[in-house]
Amino acid sequence: MSVSVKNRWEQFWFAPKGPTTLAVCRLLFFGLMFWNYFEQRFAPWSDVSRAFWQPIWVFEKFHIPVLNGDALLAGEIIWKIALALACVGFLTRFSTATAFILGLYLLGLRHNWGKASHDDAATIWIMLILAISRCGDALSLDALLFRKRNADETLPLESGEYRWPMRAVWLVLSMVFFNSAVAKLRKSGLDWALSENLAVLMVRLNYFNKPTTDWGIRLANIPAFGHAMGLTAIAVELFFPLVLFSRIARWVLVPAAFMMQVGNKVLLGVDFTSFMFAYIFFIDWGWLLGRTRREPHAIETETTAPLPKPAPRDPVVHAEASDDDIYARRAQVHRVPPPPTR
Repeated sequence: MSVSVKNRWEQFWFAPKGPTTLAVCRLLFFGLMFWNYFEQRFAPWSDVSRAFWQPIWVFEKFHIPVLNGDALLAGEIIWKIALALACVGFLTRFSTATAFILGLYLLGLRHNWGKASHDDAATIWIMLILAISRCGDALSLDALLFRKRNADETLPLESGEYRWPMRAVWLVLSMVFFNSAVAKLRKSGLDWALSENLAVLMVRLNYFNKPTTDWGIRLANIPAFGHAMGLTAIAVELFFPLVLFSRIARWVLVPAAFMMQVGNKVLLGVDFTSFMFAYIFFIDWGWLLGRTRREPHAIETETTAPLPKPAPRDPVVHAEASDDDIYARRAQVHRVPPPPTR
């Protein structure tokens, strides 16, 4: 039994897989991160009064200070360049590590002023996972340069190195959702869903966050809707770790979690955009691209030329043959009785 569990554990993490899926996830994830944070500025945090400084545990434990405006601007520029380089896969190991280190500081900086959010915590872990993975072995400038410089060497077609990063992202998201459900049930129990909690949130956040629609304030007048939405959210978060073990759970819970966060944006104005980038790791891009590239093969039918019909031959009749012999041969060929004897 222990051997079977060990084998399944190793297969889950390190079963051979092609590099395409991980490479597409790297390209999309860092590309979307660059797009999402391109216009966001971090330098103004240096001007916030230190009276509001309430460091989270990382900043407090390692005594990380708030840099001045020029240093934050330089770090912001370098970080965004690193995101772009990681997207195209140039100096992948260095660019992904730089994106993680600077992202940890810049994204974490805004959580030290009395409001700690959880919308980008998973993205920092994903950047760490990609930084220590071999995500640049395909669909990257590094891979292109490698093939040009080492024409005789080839990268492995399939390896467990291309599977474990995907599974690690699944694990991170499972822990995030499960801990969220446990926190709700531990602090408030089912009253978090069955009370007027969500109705009050939809009304209050309609004026505070300014969601994209006014549906929240309208649906807040329907108690059953708030209760159903709350119970669904707890169920999806609580059972989300099942995606690690069941394909059916991935088909159900991953889209449900995605739509739940879309609903947060539409109804509550709570933005989980960067968090939602993580869902690309649930798509088997290698299989999907293989399906789209596959061209239908022409069906070859075997045809044979018709054989020429033999030319009819005239019957050979021997001169010495009697009429009786001729009728006997005709009877054998045509199965007709010979004429009566005279």
